[in-house]
Amino acid sequence: MLCISLKYFVPLIIFLTVVDGIPIGAKREMVTIYKTFVETVTIDAATQNPEVYIPLSTNRRSSSSETLRDSSKKGTLMSSSTTVATSLAARETSHYSTRSSTLKSRSKTSSSPSVPTSTYTNHIPNDAFENTLNEVWDRFWLSEKNQWNDDDSICDTNQFSEPVVWNQAVIGKAITNSKNTERIEKTAEAIYKYKNKSLGVYSATTAGDDDIYNDDNAQLVWVFVDGYKATGNEKHLEAAKEVMQFLMTQWNSQGKGGVIWKYKADYIASISTVEAALAAIRLYTITSDIDLLKFTEDCMDFMFEYFQDTDKLFFDGLNKNNYDDINKGKLSYTAGCALSTLAYLSKYSSKSNWKSKAIEIGMAAMNRNGALYNGNSIWNNQLKYVHLLYAGYVDLLTLTDWDSEYSDFKQELLRQGSLMIEFLQDPDDKSLYFGLATGATKKMFQKYEVTFKEDNVFEENKDIYCNGNVNKPTKKSLMNNGSAAQILFEVSRIF
Repeated sequence: MLCISLKYFVPLIIFLTVVDGIPIGAKREMVTIYKTFVETVTIDAATQNPEVYIPLSTNRRSSSSETLRDSSKKGTLMSSSTTVATSLAARETSHYSTRSSTLKSRSKTSSSPSVPTSTYTNHIPNDAFENTLNEVWDRFWLSEKNQWNDDDSICDTNQFSEPVVWNQAVIGKAITNSKNTERIEKTAEAIYKYKNKSLGVYSATTAGDDDIYNDDNAQLVWVFVDGYKATGNEKHLEAAKEVMQFLMTQWNSQGKGGVIWKYKADYIASISTVEAALAAIRLYTITSDIDLLKFTEDCMDFMFEYFQDTDKLFFDGLNKNNYDDINKGKLSYTAGCALSTLAYLSKYSSKSNWKSKAIEIGMAAMNRNGALYNGNSIWNNQLKYVHLLYAGYVDLLTLTDWDSEYSDFKQELLRQGSLMIEFLQDPDDKSLYFGLATGATKKMFQKYEVTFKEDNVFEENKDIYCNGNVNKPTKKSLMNNGSAAQILFEVSRIF
């Protein structure tokens, strides 16, 4: 995983939701919230801008050229040295590419005809996490290969597409959350196939080469730490220590600090810095190694000095050869990882006022007029990137003493999770999710359009169907559903 980055051209696609707020250039009409044991929310969505903007993706590079991680690891893409704004659109390329938008926007004005209101329920079933994870295991785990498959088995093609290690980390964390020791051991063994034995860390593919991303490896530390806690298998603990030792060498000791994003590259990313910090503090909870705590503190001090904007959110990164060359894009999972890290520091470090800093970030990330919300006032990352923001809030709520802002944090998480179920879950394929309702089936598209009073033209996207045949089942993404499972787990921790 990563930020707004050339690494994958991370898409910032509208995530879908309903909110009590004013979209940019829009006029608020009505949002009524009825609070019962299970909240029911009735929305009469606001009229929209004259031109609807749906961002496709964003790019993270400031001034360097990087090799993209795709199936052949050959694609190269140059980016402008111009700072990338949060809402800047760019198409994702290579193995990580997502569909082009299936929408054609029409002009809309404040006099747009009214449409029926739509209701949804703020409620997440207790078994939602378990149901989704079981479906993911049944659809994407290949027993004959002892490996995850990027291809959905519902298509009966018997094809195998090797997931990149980032995908392995996301689904791996979902599996360790389940505490299912058999699945944890199998998933860990699948990850070990990606190891670069000379460096002790994990490559993007099972080639085990130098195509190594430090943010992905930090996430693997999380998987290994949780895997060790669940199974007691020392192999996983040793793997976590080995990766962490490498990550600490990626601190830019020749400059002012920060963790390099890609091995042997020049870009210092906020996401690699904060994820390495979170890896260190989580490992510290087991080993009590004071060097890990100090490294975590140093990483966060660097985040605040070089990456934090006046709105309390974090810029994407900078060039290690020029600390003034800052990419000012902002993404939700950087904020989420910062929340998690600060929550742990609040518990284990006496230095600084970590909790108050976390609350400031938490409030900024839930500012509906801020950088992380779209025109419908909802977090603007698509499904496969947003799970770390949920995790950050939940870590803050569970690791620190309750504060006055926490009630709002908790309710927003419930609302976001409920909307994911309402608009991203395939009604014809229960417990599995699309990354974007407006890029899914016609039924889901129309439901979203009515709810948000959008006025877009539906175009059938055959890529979501097996073999491109609209008469066949819809296929799902391992990454999207690994993220969905993590979200459902995190919300279950506080409700």
